[in-house]
Amino acid sequence: MPRAVSSISIFLASPSDVDAEREVIFSSIQQWNTVNSRHRNVTFDVLRWETSISAGFGADGQQVINAQINDDYDVIIAVFWSKFGTETPRARSGTVEEYERALSRYRSGDPIEIAFFFKSCPVDFRKVDLDNLKLLKNFEEEIHAAGALSKSFIDNDGLRFEIDILLDRLAREVAENGGQLRRAHPAESSLQRGVEAKDEVEEDEAGIFDVAERLEGSSDSSSQFLSELTDHLDRLTACTSESADKITEITKLRPITPAEARPIIEVLAKEMNDFSRFLEEKSSGFDEDVTLTTNLIRSMVNISYDFLDAPDAESHLTNFQSVLHELYRSMQGSEDGMSALLASTIGLQRTTADFNRAKKRLVRNLGSYIEAVKGHRAILSQAIQELVILLIEVRNRKGDEQE
Repeated sequence: MPRAVSSISIFLASPSDVDAEREVIFSSIQQWNTVNSRHRNVTFDVLRWETSISAGFGADGQQVINAQINDDYDVIIAVFWSKFGTETPRARSGTVEEYERALSRYRSGDPIEIAFFFKSCPVDFRKVDLDNLKLLKNFEEEIHAAGALSKSFIDNDGLRFEIDILLDRLAREVAENGGQLRRAHPAESSLQRGVEAKDEVEEDEAGIFDVAERLEGSSDSSSQFLSELTDHLDRLTACTSESADKITEITKLRPITPAEARPIIEVLAKEMNDFSRFLEEKSSGFDEDVTLTTNLIRSMVNISYDFLDAPDAESHLTNFQSVLHELYRSMQGSEDGMSALLASTIGLQRTTADFNRAKKRLVRNLGSYIEAVKGHRAILSQAIQELVILLIEVRNRKGDEQE
């Protein structure tokens, strides 16, 4: 039986320094379509200059893009990092011109969606144009002053999380509004807008209790890993101190001989290898658990719109938020401990071949873990912020009822 599928077109706008992020957004949208379009009855098409614009003639390159796109899209996603873009005859940059054209449509009453994403990863100031960066900062402040709310991200995983949140919200609105995007303020976040009471629409099979149970399981598993990690860290720290004390005790009397030092060093090398083995065997499972947790958070946020007016909505979300805060704090403590261990391990002197191999292995594993947990913390922080916005919506509704 034929199905009515709504097609929503997305125009991807950005300066030239975020090519990798453009690919992340494109692949995220394609992945969303693959997983969701059939049961959500919505598909997203991407317009981008790499594949949607042919060679043409105009007063400038931006004019060629304008003529071919012709403002024929429903959503514009603008991504920035360190570049503001190149000035055109009509605007301060090509991306700003695209935004201003979209804003003009919005002000004329078109149900267009405008979403800003700013990469907050540090840039190398030796290679960046500081004047250009200042223009970008001023532009961000300008859109905020106009009432827009942008979202920031640190890495590709964080950007995927934000795009998934955005697409879920757009799909929900299309279902609620007869296949159309509803009129909204430009550049609002995925959870900033108030949501009208819903008619019955087709939902995912998983309900809020299913998601909550899975979320509790993934969070508990992540916490268990961090607890085991702390135990390994404590053992290695104690072994390092004990080894140093034994060597110091001997050297107070006389120089230590290789024969005396070797068994002490071997014990330390074994403990270092045990720690490395734990990281190599268990950290991938931790990565999967945290990724699952953030995906479940997205599902929880999406489903929670059904319960915004429930009497216990605020306490439910507050308890949920406290669990995530505790996981975030555990990650922060773990990162701090691993960073301190990495610094001390790097400073250890090379003594035997076995010890040197153990040291090199541990440094490599610690570095990989620290980078991974930084990314996880950033995404978890974004998830917590999404819950904050949802809580604000619940409290605003309560305030309206009391009035």
